[in-house]
Amino acid sequence: MINLGLVDVLRSSRVPRLAGGTLVGRIPNALALAAIPMQLRYADQSWLTVGAAAAVYSLLSAAGSPIWGRMVDRGRARFAIWLTSIVSGFGFLGFAASGHSMVVAFVALGVAGVFNPPFEPYLRSAWPRIVRGPLLMKAYAFDSASQELLFIVAPLVATASAIVLNPTLASYLCIVFLLLGAWMIEVMPTADAEDRVEHMGFRRVIGPLFFGAFRLLMCCAAMIGVTIGAMAILGGRLTESHTSVGGVGILLSLHGCGAFIGALTLSGGDTEKIGNLTKRLIAVLVAFSASWALAAPFFPVLVQESSFFFAGFFMGPALTWTFALVNASIPKGEISEAFSWLGGIIVVGSSGGSFLAGTLGSWSGQSAVVVMIVAASVLAVGAAATLNLRSARTSAGREAGPLDSVTLSSG
Repeated sequence: MINLGLVDVLRSSRVPRLAGGTLVGRIPNALALAAIPMQLRYADQSWLTVGAAAAVYSLLSAAGSPIWGRMVDRGRARFAIWLTSIVSGFGFLGFAASGHSMVVAFVALGVAGVFNPPFEPYLRSAWPRIVRGPLLMKAYAFDSASQELLFIVAPLVATASAIVLNPTLASYLCIVFLLLGAWMIEVMPTADAEDRVEHMGFRRVIGPLFFGAFRLLMCCAAMIGVTIGAMAILGGRLTESHTSVGGVGILLSLHGCGAFIGALTLSGGDTEKIGNLTKRLIAVLVAFSASWALAAPFFPVLVQESSFFFAGFFMGPALTWTFALVNASIPKGEISEAFSWLGGIIVVGSSGGSFLAGTLGSWSGQSAVVVMIVAASVLAVGAAATLNLRSARTSAGREAGPLDSVTLSSG
């Protein structure tokens, strides 16, 4: 049963504008994944061109995200959100108007990607200032679940756009959602003046990457990203081998529904002890790995297809607890940038996972893709277990307190 604490989170006076604005502003991230291939295929471009264009948008979005996250941490959230929303909107406008010119299309998508607004890291860094204690975990659960809704709704919006007019309408809608999100959101400071410490030299350049605990969380998130990128390839291989109603889209929707339900039902517990969070993260990641093993071709087809739902069910809380660990492990003055890095590494992992799964699938078939996904999941477990061991060693001999700083070691 869904914890009623979620209702208390939604009752907070600041949540509707904060969550609503960031949710609307993030729709273009999911919508672009459908809009890019639809528009380019409408312009008679090859699938190779489609893949390259999607990679340009995703990877440049990951590269630009930490820059805007750092600007948010420096107290310039309103400026960063409006600047990036407007410039990214111009990028989508150029893409929509590019026609058959792939040079214009690629440059426009590059601009839209680099200036992808920091709605996501801003929201996650703002939660601790709105809700406290046990409600914080429910806020992260709501965040994780609502993100899954985007990837269910956005493809439907893109499809409806193509039916009503043509695929370019989805690109124009990206502009509308970006500006509407920037207008709706209530911008509040994510760090007090005393939190914004100016570091010097190399420490200033790498920001939150200075912390060993965060680097381990980045490894964990990257491996989850690999599974996200590979599951579309796995779904395609599965539907090609067996008759499946709805094809790969249904399997991906099953994964999204599982993540939505899992985030709301499993995410909970004490947010105040890092040791508790890491143990829960390890447990759900083990279940996540086992779920993907069910996709092996020697299982019945229904079991293979159900693996998408169960993997999503455990991925939802895994992301929720990862968000909570980032909040617990990074100083307030760098937390928006940290969430930007985390989101970026998931995108990079997803791109790499798609490439590896496509390559292995063409060489060795579905079995090789399943082995790769399970291996990535196990590596995520290893990163979480290493984080737990670091936490236990560092806190040995001292009493662990709320939001214990034991993971703030740079080693």
